[in-house]
Amino acid sequence: MTFPLIIHNLLLLLLLISFAPCYLSRFDPYINHSGTVVGIAGKDYALLASDLRLSEGYMIHSRNLSRIIEVSPGLAVCGSGCWSDTFTLASTLAHNAMMYEWQSLRPIGVAPMSNLLSAALYSKRMFPYFSFSILGGLDHEGRGALYRYDALGSFERVRAVCAGKGEQLMQPSLDSITNMEQDDELWRVEGGDGVFESKTAKVVDLDVDDAIKLVLGAFRSAAEREISIGDGVEVMVIAQADAKCLSSSSFLADDCSNIPLLEQRTSGLQSLKETWQRRKDSKIKTRFFRFSLPGH
Repeated sequence: MTFPLIIHNLLLLLLLISFAPCYLSRFDPYINHSGTVVGIAGKDYALLASDLRLSEGYMIHSRNLSRIIEVSPGLAVCGSGCWSDTFTLASTLAHNAMMYEWQSLRPIGVAPMSNLLSAALYSKRMFPYFSFSILGGLDHEGRGALYRYDALGSFERVRAVCAGKGEQLMQPSLDSITNMEQDDELWRVEGGDGVFESKTAKVVDLDVDDAIKLVLGAFRSAAEREISIGDGVEVMVIAQADAKCLSSSSFLADDCSNIPLLEQRTSGLQSLKETWQRRKDSKIKTRFFRFSLPGH
């Protein structure tokens, strides 16, 4: 290779390097579809809620999107961020839940699923899912269990949580029911194993009717201040089959929520039924409710 050709190649390489940041800064494989999801863990139920609007900036792609996906009977995941990533993640969880049931001859619980979701997110850490997820279900004691995740798989069990565009607006309302600074049970050691966890440490002292009223009020207030929230709210309640909260209907009164009820059903629109078959003998049942947000 002659000396002029080497100089030419070096100049060309320097030119490409100088323009590389301009092209790399334009590369953005993610789309933020916004969305807001909420979870509350009660003594005998787990509640998940989300808005129905799928937006991208000032464009609204859908006004009837269900972000709550039932990945296994009695277990559901919901997330904000990129909708395609959230749905792909839920499909992976549903497939793994089905494989777990085939191999162990029993349905997967919320604790194994929480670790499975963390591993699925961490396995994509080099090109992570743009999804901030909440997992909900019932633990082995029948209490509500909620887990919140970041995009890389770090997670914790919480009492009440909000994720998405409306988090700054709605999380204070959820913090008001946790009473962490006033609950002495949080700091009481039970037994001799030195575990700082009580029977009430991971649930809120709130019945399902009041929880739904609180969630609807928070969504209604947030929708007045955040353009990505609107059109409606979907609520999912997970409880034991014989629990009274599944048959309760006092929160449907107009003087309780002032938000019209649009629909009730026992299965979700995004239940991924092609990946698993609902167990008819399951002791955990779910109910879905859809409410409209007038004027948004």
